[in-house]
Amino acid sequence: MRRFWQACLATAVIAGLPALAGAQEMKAEVIHWWTSGGESAAVQVFADKFTEAGGTWIDTAIAIGENARTAGINRIVGGNPPTAMQFNTGKQFDELVANGLLRDLDDIAEADRLAALDGG
Repeated sequence: MRRFWQACLATAVIAGLPALAGAQEMKAEVIHWWTSGGESAAVQVFADKFTEAGGTWIDTAIAIGENARTAGINRIVGGNPPTAMQFNTGKQFDELVANGLLRDLDDIAEADRLAALDGG
């Protein structure tokens, strides 16, 4: 069940990327740690859909979740954040939120009725 909700979250983020891009070129760098065969194939499905929609997907796969999170946090704090990244909730995530370093996607979720996916 946990993987299902992770996939839903990833889908919501990827689905929202075109809205984030607005009139600009749809280009998305996505940091994740889905590097095994099956995981990599799943990420490729998202990348293919984004590309089909006219976007340019920049896949930044970093083995091991801790390494990927560290790289993403360093990019965010350094002022060069990726468009999207895989992240588990927890203390590191809460600190990014508390410091206003993440973009609120509620408006996109509401516009696309994504909140209904989790019963919200």
